[in-house]
Amino acid sequence: MVKLGKIIKWYLKTIMTTPVYEVVLFLIALVQIGSMYLFNGYFLLIFVSSILSFPIMAILSGTGVYRDKSAQLLELNLFKDRRKIALAKFVSVTLSFLPVFAFNSAFLSIHHYSFLIIPSILSMLVLISLISVSALYRSSSKAVISTMMYAFLIPMAIDALLNNYMMLQTHPSIVFSAISYIFSPIFSIYYFKVGLIELMPWEGYIFSLIFSLIVITISIFLSEELEIKP
Repeated sequence: MVKLGKIIKWYLKTIMTTPVYEVVLFLIALVQIGSMYLFNGYFLLIFVSSILSFPIMAILSGTGVYRDKSAQLLELNLFKDRRKIALAKFVSVTLSFLPVFAFNSAFLSIHHYSFLIIPSILSMLVLISLISVSALYRSSSKAVISTMMYAFLIPMAIDALLNNYMMLQTHPSIVFSAISYIFSPIFSIYYFKVGLIELMPWEGYIFSLIFSLIVITISIFLSEELEIKP
């Protein structure tokens, strides 16, 4: 039986050895830096991170996960273990996010926005968990489309709804606040700071973390049933 470490290396090579990966990392850093200086405050940085930088990275990292049927058959023939393949995909995508984790955390610390580090990391973890759901599709195109929907539309919807609450000068319910933290921790902390969301950040972070771990675990177990049989 092939060791998990070797499977992870196989996926990491697929994801991280392409020139596109380095170019996208550079562009993400450039966009994050630019957003800090083009707006008076940190909201544009949050918006760009949630709507552009993190989703693009999610789709890019998914190149090692979105496999067509022939690629899935190749993986099963190589590694012989569906659950190990699913776990290796999750670990590989998470590791491919590490440069973004590191840059984003350092950048926020330098500019004295350290309170955004945890929600930023949780926002990335939510995306990674949703990637693991997309990986269950047998079609690469369906996987990419579903990830685009999760990555772009959900944060935008959360922001739009919270913005509507602000314009109406009302507070969202605890349930909606929890949902906001679950799907977009970084937007939620901004609206908490401006006094709209009343749910405490540490409570929201727990909801987000638990949700991500549950989705990842379920996806790994479901993969054994949904992967193509050799």
